[in-house]
Amino acid sequence: MDNQSMGGEPRGTGMMSATTGFMLGAVVGAGVALLLAPRTGEDTRRKLGEVADRIGDTARDGMGRAKDAIGQFKHEASQAANAGVDAAKQAKQEMESRLPK
Repeated sequence: MDNQSMGGEPRGTGMMSATTGFMLGAVVGAGVALLLAPRTGEDTRRKLGEVADRIGDTARDGMGRAKDAIGQFKHEASQAANAGVDAAKQAKQEMESRLPK
């Protein structure tokens, strides 16, 4: 059984991007709420700094997961390519062995 969904994407990819999108949307929404809430300038700047830190953390987390997924894809693609080369070599040997000498 392969590791792909019916849509051809690696399993879990859609869920990962949906979760990342949800988290990023929540953080951005919190930032907008802070801008609209009545506060002093100092409080607003402090809260915006906190939101910016959370956005940065979310982005770094998402990039780390993307890097891991790309590494896994690269590994699996390399294994598949090697298996294809091995199968081609074996098929060639079988065909050569059937040819008259």
